[in-house]
Amino acid sequence: MYASVNAGRTPDHCRCEVKMTNPDEKLSTDDAARHMGIAKATLAKMRCCGGSPPFLRLGRKILYVRADLDVWLNARRATSTSHADRLPRRLTDPDPAA
Repeated sequence: MYASVNAGRTPDHCRCEVKMTNPDEKLSTDDAARHMGIAKATLAKMRCCGGSPPFLRLGRKILYVRADLDVWLNARRATSTSHADRLPRRLTDPDPAA
């Protein structure tokens, strides 16, 4: 009986929301930090000290292109701890490959 009542409908617990993202979307510092999973202050320090993803400065406003953030994150991907040796030990260290 349960199946016939809900026939053709997805149960609430099975629904998921898929958000389409635009790779050219411009993100504020807050949104970029949230997207990357780091603190806003860490992102600001990386801008000053080096090692930051590319950013746009429009007057006082700082913006990041979503695709640039994803490229920056993927460049820091490692498949094992032995491969991780080529990556900076801290986010605020300049990238050794640059």
